[in-house]
Amino acid sequence: MAEEQAQLSWTEFKDQWGQVLFCQAIYRMPEVKTRLYDFDVEQCNKAGQIMMDAVAGYSSQDQASMKSQAEQHAYLLSRNTSEPYHSVVACREFCNKLIENRGLQVD
Repeated sequence: MAEEQAQLSWTEFKDQWGQVLFCQAIYRMPEVKTRLYDFDVEQCNKAGQIMMDAVAGYSSQDQASMKSQAEQHAYLLSRNTSEPYHSVVACREFCNKLIENRGLQVD
């Protein structure tokens, strides 16, 4: 089975990377750790690596700018989340789906 690459606009990519960063942050929270399965952190870290791989071809300056914008999106997500542990299921599904879709390509 051939691996398909998803074509994403920068906005879509930034939003997805921000979601991964948000999930990684909440997974480190003590009140959330008790609600995680063993594979949750591993999948989320793999999703983060997929994002890093997708921007690897860009200059260091562009990578830093992209990461900064993704971090801003993650911050907005955290501000709009009243209870981080409510996001565990959504993060689990999001990271799993991202891993399944693998190879991202940013336009």
